[in-house]
Amino acid sequence: MTQALFDVVFHGEVLAGFSRDEVKQAFARSFKLSDSKVEQIFSGNCYCLRAAQEEMPARDYLRRLERLGARADLEPSPAGVVAPALDSGVIATGEPSTEQAHGFCFHGSGGEYFRIWIVNILLTIATLGIYSAWAKVRTRQYFYGNTELDGSRFTYLANPVAILKGRVLALALVVAYVVGTSTPLWWVSALAVLMAILMIPFFVQRALTFNARYSEWRNLRFDFDGSFRIAMLIFTGLPLSALILIGVTAETINLWTTSVGWLVAPMLLVLVMGVPYFLYRQNRYWVSHSMYGSRHFQFGADSSQFLRLWLKLLLCAAAAALLAGLALALKGALTATSMVGPGGEDSSAGTVLVLPLVLLVYAVMGLCYLLPLICFSVGANNLVYNNTRLGDFRLQANYELGSYGKLVLVNVLLTLLSLGLYRPFAMVRTARYRAAHTRLLAAASLAAFVAREQEQVGAQGEFHELDFGV
Repeated sequence: MTQALFDVVFHGEVLAGFSRDEVKQAFARSFKLSDSKVEQIFSGNCYCLRAAQEEMPARDYLRRLERLGARADLEPSPAGVVAPALDSGVIATGEPSTEQAHGFCFHGSGGEYFRIWIVNILLTIATLGIYSAWAKVRTRQYFYGNTELDGSRFTYLANPVAILKGRVLALALVVAYVVGTSTPLWWVSALAVLMAILMIPFFVQRALTFNARYSEWRNLRFDFDGSFRIAMLIFTGLPLSALILIGVTAETINLWTTSVGWLVAPMLLVLVMGVPYFLYRQNRYWVSHSMYGSRHFQFGADSSQFLRLWLKLLLCAAAAALLAGLALALKGALTATSMVGPGGEDSSAGTVLVLPLVLLVYAVMGLCYLLPLICFSVGANNLVYNNTRLGDFRLQANYELGSYGKLVLVNVLLTLLSLGLYRPFAMVRTARYRAAHTRLLAAASLAAFVAREQEQVGAQGEFHELDFGV
């Protein structure tokens, strides 16, 4: 679908009921601006605070300015509109391609990361989990620092103390929930459940904001401005709506029949239609509210594409379940046969002979479990990345079922055989695959874009540092 872009333009006007000096001070505090920069913004000249934004993020930014007492306007961006997305998942440009491809490259090695990983594990155990915040920062710094795009590597700038604060808060809320739901007082239990309902979208929104804001490429930070209200709608409202729909349907059917078999139809309907819509809204929330510099990413996919992906997953899962059932039946037959000798007596020798076949059956069952997950990962990554755009730049992913499936199977097998010690090598192999199968297509100069954004962000000032993360 076509999505128009807008500029947030400020002419130095303040809303009724606010004094000009108070609004200036609020601007300086909120955006960490110098007095000279505030005077420049409030000079009365046309000043673009946000450029080429989708309508929803632009209006959210307007409301943020209104809370400070400033009056701004939306104007159509000269950058134009985002082109419609094709069924293949690749965004159309509408004109002959002049895009330059910039590939990602991952330089890390399994042995190098293993040393970081094992130290993180040991120190986390020794400190009863306290070091886990530092372990997360070290891990992200390693993977960011070894990921290169157009000759420059990414940087992770988070403070471990902020992450530790967030985890302590999360632990305190979990303890409060457990204690609250264990009390005989109904209103305390109700408050605990309400707290849990609000806790999930709060931490999702906080994690996305924290991780984006402390990620950087070419000295220009990413950001995330998704609101808690929208996170509440997606991560709490949609699941609760599905549960209410199933409950109402069940109660209605209960008036006509006592058979619970009638519940299958509404539950399948919610599963088939609700889950892909939830995945669509989740990814749209993440992508469309993510920013690089002052520019928002745009998400070109629609819910029908996620529905098709989900239906393919269900078909794949059904085929895998059928194959797993046959393998389980074969395993039962082999086990029963191996325990009985030719004359009907117990045969321990038969059990030994059939053991390799039983192990093979278990391997087939494990493969049946992984196959739907592999298919979904390939389809979801290609769908999301191929529909992500940033102005004149767009991502392109070409995950392949065969190569990605081989990667996952080898990682899982070696991790199991090594009792988990292969996990850091598996993470490095996955990061290398992701980088090799993703690239950035640029229809304009990437260096010029970054330079403009650095100037724009420098004019607007930096956001506040976050007190805690997760």
